[in-house]
Amino acid sequence: MKIYMDVCCYNRPMDDQTQERVHVETEAIFYILKNLDKRGWDLIGSSVVEYEFKKNSDVIKQQSAYKFFDYTKTTYNILDYPDTQARANIFQSHGIGSIDSLHLAISECAGVEVLLTTDDRFIKAAKRTDTKVKVINPLIWLMEVSYNE
Repeated sequence: MKIYMDVCCYNRPMDDQTQERVHVETEAIFYILKNLDKRGWDLIGSSVVEYEFKKNSDVIKQQSAYKFFDYTKTTYNILDYPDTQARANIFQSHGIGSIDSLHLAISECAGVEVLLTTDDRFIKAAKRTDTKVKVINPLIWLMEVSYNE
């Protein structure tokens, strides 16, 4: 199964871990990354992830998240497709932001089944599209996967 994580997932470990939701989402992300090979999951990504890191004005968070991202590159495939911008424009017309629409378009072109994000607005907006990519919170997805076993 191909999985894509947006930048929210890579930033989550640097967020305030005293908040219960943040903490359990972080644990879910760590579990997913730790069990990629064991579960037969492939982590797919793009240069859009790297671009989004560079846009973060919090230099410490930017560097920490990028180190986390770089660590996962051992199973990470950087993919860009020529038709993603046209598809991203369609997603934007459904209320998805420009960067998130690129994440979704690249995921779709790469044959990704699941795009993980902690962004509730992105998840809600993606449901209004015709994409086959499941856009879902990593904790919710992990609970679904575990329940269906």
